[in-house]
Amino acid sequence: MINQLDTELVEIARQLTSLTVEIANDGGGGSGFIWSDGLIVTNAHVVRGSKVNVKLANKTTVVGSLIARDERRDLAAIKIPAPKLPSAAIRQTPARPGEIVLAMGSPWGFKNTLTQGIVHTTYWQGDRASAVIIADLRLAPGNSGGILADAGGKVIGINTAIYNGLALAIPTQQIQDFVEPLQ
Repeated sequence: MINQLDTELVEIARQLTSLTVEIANDGGGGSGFIWSDGLIVTNAHVVRGSKVNVKLANKTTVVGSLIARDERRDLAAIKIPAPKLPSAAIRQTPARPGEIVLAMGSPWGFKNTLTQGIVHTTYWQGDRASAVIIADLRLAPGNSGGILADAGGKVIGINTAIYNGLALAIPTQQIQDFVEPLQ
């Protein structure tokens, strides 16, 4: 049973790695992920300027263009000229307290690191635009913009901040509201 779980976790890590990108630009950077073919989603605080270097999992670097930014929700969308990329499997149901979650990103410049934890709580203040997932999960600078996934590898959010040792993530429902007009 442990071997099967280990094998499945390694496969999920491989899948999440194929979706995760590194973002580099003037004076900043972090992580991002492929939402759909050619569309990268990251945090607004990760992107500076209208042109962004995006390093794909295959180590190719492409120059992307910032096409949308929402400072209030801390989301940014980057269009890259790279056809036939994998697309994230997006979970439609909200995260639940106690659920096992996985975070993929590039903290401190370490590429494609995976960490796991549990959803501590979710916070909804009346509408989807103010929702946040709070997880007992180890994140560090460079994880911003990276994937928060459920134990099956489906994306449930985007990592955005660390607060008192807890990870904060923007739920996929908010990301969908942000990217829908762009597609």
